[in-house]
Amino acid sequence: MRNIVVALSRLVAPAIVTAFVGQSSFPAAATGAPTMPGFEYAKPPSPMPDISFAGADGRALTLEDFRGKVVLLNIWATWCPPCVREMPSLDRLQARLGGPRFEVVALSQDRGGLTLVSRFFERLKLKHLDIYIDRTERSRVALGVSGLPTTILIDRDGNEVGRMIGPAEWDSDAAVAVIRHYIGESRRPMDAAMRSHQHGNDAIAETKLQAALELAEGFGPEDRRVPRTLNASASAYRPSNRRSRAPICGPASPPRRT
Repeated sequence: MRNIVVALSRLVAPAIVTAFVGQSSFPAAATGAPTMPGFEYAKPPSPMPDISFAGADGRALTLEDFRGKVVLLNIWATWCPPCVREMPSLDRLQARLGGPRFEVVALSQDRGGLTLVSRFFERLKLKHLDIYIDRTERSRVALGVSGLPTTILIDRDGNEVGRMIGPAEWDSDAAVAVIRHYIGESRRPMDAAMRSHQHGNDAIAETKLQAALELAEGFGPEDRRVPRTLNASASAYRPSNRRSRAPICGPASPPRRT
C-alpha cells in the first residue's frame, strides 16, 4: 500500500505544482519582474483593445499613436476622490521617466470635456501630464474597467502587462521599479536637488490638493453646488460605498449614449 501511495504522489505532485504555477496571481516571480502591492500582472500579456480618445488640441488619438513606448494608461475622472489623490504622483512620475520610451496617459472620463479637465489641471498645478479625454466613456467599457481609478501598464508592443485597480503612489520606488523593468532602464537614484524640489512642491501643493478633494467629494447629480458641466459627468457614476471610504469609484449605471 505504501508503495502505491509513493507512486501516486510522484505522478500527481508535478501536475499540482504545474497547475499552481500556471494559476498564480504573481507571475512576476517567474519572469523576474519587480512586484508592487496591488499591481496584478496579466497572465499572459494580451493585446490592448482598440480605443479612441482626444488630445487637448481635439485631435483624435488611439493607443497606436503611442506604439513603441511603454505606456501607463490611467482611467480617471475629476469627481473621483481617489483619482484626485493619486494624480500628483502621476505628474511626478511623468516628470521623472517621461520621454521617448515612456509616457503616462491619464485618460479622463469626464463628460464636461476639455474645459473641465483643464481647470482641474490648473487647480492641482499639473505641469508634466498631457490632457487626454474620452467623453463617451467607451474606452472604459472596452477596457473592462469597473472602478476608478484603474491604471494599466502597456508594453512597447501594445500589450497589457498588468493593471492596478484603485489609487497608488506612482512615483514610489516599487512603482518606478516595475516601470523601469519594461522600459529597460537600470535603477537611477534620485539626486538631492530633485528630492528637495519634489518635497517643496509636495508641501506647496497639499492645500490645493485638499481643496480639490473636497470638491471631488461633493460631485454628484443631486448637488446643486456642482456646475452643470460637472453634473453630466457625475450622473453616470457615484463613489462606491462612500461610508466605508472604499478606495475606488464605481459606475452607478451604464453610461448614457448620446
